[in-house]
Amino acid sequence: MNLGSIHILVCLLTAHLIADFLMQTENDINRKETFKVLLKHSSIHAALAYLLVGVLSWWEIPLSILISHALIDRMKARSKNKSVLVFVIDQLAHIFILTLLAFLLPVLYSQETSFWALWLGSNYYQIIILAAGVILVTRVGGIFIGMATTPYLRQLEISRQQNGINSGHTIDPLSRGFDNGGYVIGLLERSMILLLVLFNQAAAIGILIAAKSLFRFGEIKDRANRMEAEYILIGTMMSFLFALVVSFAVQRLLPLM
Repeated sequence: MNLGSIHILVCLLTAHLIADFLMQTENDINRKETFKVLLKHSSIHAALAYLLVGVLSWWEIPLSILISHALIDRMKARSKNKSVLVFVIDQLAHIFILTLLAFLLPVLYSQETSFWALWLGSNYYQIIILAAGVILVTRVGGIFIGMATTPYLRQLEISRQQNGINSGHTIDPLSRGFDNGGYVIGLLERSMILLLVLFNQAAAIGILIAAKSLFRFGEIKDRANRMEAEYILIGTMMSFLFALVVSFAVQRLLPLM
């Protein structure tokens, strides 16, 4: 894939991330089986991709994305399956279509140039990559980690119910922490990892891992809280790994633009 195709793909993927993870509401997700919601969501994807690529003569972009995105999301909505595997397959299907477009368009139109590139130069694509990285480590990372740790959370909730019934005590709601506390902590730690990698301070990430592990060490020693501590540490390691992969990818891509 040549540099022109990489530029197009970066724009298409960033448009996809914005439309799917920032502009799509929970209500849209739950009502995507309806034609009106599906058309609205797919139209947003098509319009954003067309805008970010910035070549007005490439009408194939909005048309292809409007049709393909609607078809893929329609199949996903009908499956009623919200597992992490279905989530990954759905995203890979969209990425395949976007990659195909990025490869074919420069072949069909070899002389076309984005008006954004004419105005901002290579800085435009660097901004796009940074935007994609931020969305990935924050919003996408939170959704992916939440889905991936759901089986462990279910085991933890079953264990809590059994312990509460067997011991004759109810579970103290104050011991569960804030409703969105874990999500916010994960968002902050992944954002910190991205910043540290971009500023070439990746070695400092070890301090974050050590600090969070030590913070939960007391609960690991307590057998009653062991499952909760392990659940948190599993989520933490997944979160750190996800953020590291994205951060180093962004760091490597920036100089190529």
